Amino acid sequence: MCATCEGKAHLYSNKCASGTQIHAADLMLLAHAPAELVIRRYYRLVVGSGDGIFVDRAIAARAGGVGVAVVARADGCSTRFRRRSFPVLDFEIEDLHSVDPRLELAA
Repeated sequence: MCATCEGKAHLYSNKCASGTQIHAADLMLLAHAPAELVIRRYYRLVVGSGDGIFVDRAIAARAGGVGVAVVARADGCSTRFRRRSFPVLDFEIEDLHSVDPRLELAA
């Protein structure tokens, strides 16, 4: 899964050989969207996470002609995305407890 360990350490641990935390949800997303499927069916891949585990999939998609963009918090985006010149859209929510007045429903 990651460039350092190529998935070998993921079998028995939630950390890969590089020490990166691996989450089961990330692994499921990758399993359900193999690079071959993304390349065959889509013209754009939007990665809604800055986690480094998705970089290799983004690289494969881009190599197959698929446009790739990343949406992540500025402080939560892997430098691997930025080093490979993927466009990163900064996603910030200032206050999770307040609701935009335009979204409130009328009583």
